[in-house]
Amino acid sequence: MERNRGDRTMKRIKTGISIIIMLAAFLSVFALNVAASPDSIQPIDTSKKVTLTLQYLYNEQPIDGAEFRLYRVGDVTRAGAFKVNSPFYEVYDPNDEWKDVVSKMLQQVKVREVDPVRVKNTDSNGVAVFQSEENSPLKTGLYLVESIPLELENEDAYIATSFLVMLPSFVGSNHDGVQQVWNYDVIAAPKARYSGNTTKKDPILPQTGVLWWPVPVLAIAGFCIFLLGIFIGRKKKRISKKKYSSSGAMLIMGILCVSTALCLVLYNGWDNMRAGSDASDECASIMRIMPDPYKEVDGKSQGDKNSPVDITEMPVKRVQDNDFSAILSIPSLSLELPVRDKWSYPGLRRSPCRYTGSAYTDNLVICGHNYSAHFGNLKRLTKGSDIVLTAMNGDVFSYKVEELTDLSPTDISEMTDSEYDLTLFTCTIGGGKRVTVRCRLINLVPHDPRTVSSEYVLF
Repeated sequence: MERNRGDRTMKRIKTGISIIIMLAAFLSVFALNVAASPDSIQPIDTSKKVTLTLQYLYNEQPIDGAEFRLYRVGDVTRAGAFKVNSPFYEVYDPNDEWKDVVSKMLQQVKVREVDPVRVKNTDSNGVAVFQSEENSPLKTGLYLVESIPLELENEDAYIATSFLVMLPSFVGSNHDGVQQVWNYDVIAAPKARYSGNTTKKDPILPQTGVLWWPVPVLAIAGFCIFLLGIFIGRKKKRISKKKYSSSGAMLIMGILCVSTALCLVLYNGWDNMRAGSDASDECASIMRIMPDPYKEVDGKSQGDKNSPVDITEMPVKRVQDNDFSAILSIPSLSLELPVRDKWSYPGLRRSPCRYTGSAYTDNLVICGHNYSAHFGNLKRLTKGSDIVLTAMNGDVFSYKVEELTDLSPTDISEMTDSEYDLTLFTCTIGGGKRVTVRCRLINLVPHDPRTVSSEYVLF
């Protein structure tokens, strides 16, 4: 009997302990939930001043002189929510990704011509600080930070992504028993991107060469591979039963190399004839509107009658949807070529182009492809050879060749900043050098403006 009483007592004790443990666990969970409740978060002091510090680095190196603009786009509440203000609320969609929100807000800045509340440039340490100023406190709110690309002298730039930031920002941690969930002094590090190529080569003069160097390389390589294939085939004691033996593959490869070289020769020949035909057609169209400076008016040539017009830039006329500035004649090479006003690689395939300068400032530089129909025979000129340039207004400049030289592709300043009145250049066969012809002005026959015809010719 007493034994049963003892068993019941032990059961009651165990049940009581279990209830106490369950109650303790419940109270612990409840306490944690209370501690994590939003009601326990310290509210924002919206009257407090804020600061934003930007640390702008690239590869851990500070970027000096970068401009950042700060726009206040919304208010914040004491509970930590934000409300977008005019004119930004017109483009704000809470379902958009943040990058789309930023993009739309930047467009609104341009359309509405919104003024930034602060504009700062980074210092030598790459730091820009937005803070309250005299009579202009920086208030709590939602801000848009616009990054302005920092352009460098070599046309490269440092670019950072624009972003949104709330001041103050949420921290959500306790320090030394004191709740510090809002940070009123925010530090941000915009990620910089360098738009340039770190392996960028030095600029070079235009490549004006026809692709001739692969021809001998392919021909010699193909011939050697073909002979090697024959040698290997004869050396074998028995013919391989495989569809393609190693000697057969070498024979085919050798034939392909030689055939490619032959095709390149044929293409270059056709391309040269095409370039000559294009230049001839353009020249004929231009000559239809060119005034004749040697035409006699009242018994006198126009060269005797008029003085040069006080201009510095080359006159330009549009012919066949392209701008031209002159006709270049080289009698000793039987060449008469149009000169485009601005150089480009597509333009060089049709006719020579003005690279820099002007005939009126005695520093004109013209580049041309080394087609035989263009500048391919410049190396045949000798000192004293005549060169004639007719501007689009009819002014005729007569030159004498003074010097022939070869320049490196990187000798840009030496090419353009010479003491000569006219410079012509093209590539050597391999493209490693630039054949350069230097000329002196010996005579100028001015035009008669009354004979100049239409500005636009469409033939």
